[in-house]
Amino acid sequence: MNKKKKPNFIIPNSKSIMRVPSRWRKPRGIDNKKRIRAAAHGASPRIGHKNSGLVRFMHPCGNFEVIVHNPAQLESLKDVVIRISGSVGNKKRIAIVKRANELKLRVLNPAVKQREIKPKAGAKAPKGGETKPNAEAKEPKGEKK
Repeated sequence: MNKKKKPNFIIPNSKSIMRVPSRWRKPRGIDNKKRIRAAAHGASPRIGHKNSGLVRFMHPCGNFEVIVHNPAQLESLKDVVIRISGSVGNKKRIAIVKRANELKLRVLNPAVKQREIKPKAGAKAPKGGETKPNAEAKEPKGEKK
């Protein structure tokens, strides 16, 4: 069973006026044609666009998606795709990916997070490090007037 196709729900004038972004906001104005459901102004989200319970929350690959926080949660899973929680660190993330590969489960976000090291606000430059060169040191050699 496949998911139903649904129309793009956009706000009025987003196709014709460049400054109006193509996104959805509930129409609230008293004269808004979209609010009174005029057919020419496009579809609005309603309960009839909802998918069947059999396919709702399904990943586009055709399997259901499960959020995992630790390797122990993988043991009882079968025929699903795995998404590792964003709060999981690198060490546990590597263990989850390794265990998922053993169980032949697909991981949607296996990449290890890259940590950006920033110096602290009041930290001094390291000793022996280069500093800004003096303007006097870069004067051309030759006669001074």
